[in-house]
Parts: sequence; structure tokens; C-alpha cells
Amino acid sequence: MQNAEEAVKTFANNHSILRIGGIYGLDGPSHLGLNKAINNAIYKKEAPVLYGNGKAKRNYICVKDVARWILNLLQKRINSGEKINDTLYLSGTEVMTIKDYLQAIIDVLLPEKELIVAEGNESHDWVIKISTPPFDLITFKKYLVNCKDITNL
Repeated sequence: MQNAEEAVKTFANNHSILRIGGIYGLDGPSHLGLNKAINNAIYKKEAPVLYGNGKAKRNYICVKDVARWILNLLQKRINSGEKINDTLYLSGTEVMTIKDYLQAIIDVLLPEKELIVAEGNESHDWVIKISTPPFDLITFKKYLVNCKDITNL
């Protein structure tokens, strides 16, 4: 990735490099366990499974916020006409433990269920120091409420 970024910096004189942390959202890629937990809660009514103690912290970002951020960058370039050369770190402003993310899914989408706890390897904190967002980012719980409203759970 560093070689690609260096090539962009060398050959493009008007660019933004976006370094994006974990992105959550309904129908998002399931390699991020949080997306799998959201999908399973909505489509299968299955409680999330917490592997290990879930104390590791994350600051994932909603897919809608990533899209809004990109749109904002495009509008800024079009409106200003200035050349912009930057590297931005896109992630959420809300820092939560993995257990808190999964418990929020239970609280909002499956209040009649309980979080399933299983043995698993412990993880380390992975909190990204983000660039200043150009708007307020959606909270995880608010995103889940929106999903619930849209899917009529």
C-alpha cells in the first residue's frame, strides 16, 4: 500500500489518499465480524457471538459516513478549484469495546435475546487517530435504530 500511495503522491498533483479503518453497515463485508453480527441480527434474528472478553477498543466508521466524507471532498474540490494534496484517516469518533458494539446490537435489534459468549483469542486495541470530519458522524446505536426503522423489525 505504501508504494501505491507514494506513486499517487509522485504522479498526481491533486489527490486525496483515504486511509479507512473498519467500515460497518448492513450488507457490509462479513470479514469484519461486526457486519456479520448486524446482518445476522436483522436477517436471521440471531444474537451476536462474542469471542473472548471483548475488551479491545475500536472506532469503526459507518459506511454512510464514508460515502458522505467522499462526497464532501469532491464538492470541496469542485467548488474551490484548488489543488488539494492530502492523506486522510477516516474512522469513527466514537470509541467502543467489541463487547459494547455487540451489546448495542442486542439492545437495539434483539432486546429479547442475550449476547452469546464463547472462548476465543483476545484482541488488542485498534483505535485510529482520525482526521477532522467535515460533519458529525453517526453513532453506532443511531445507525442500528435507523436499520431497525428501515427494515421494520
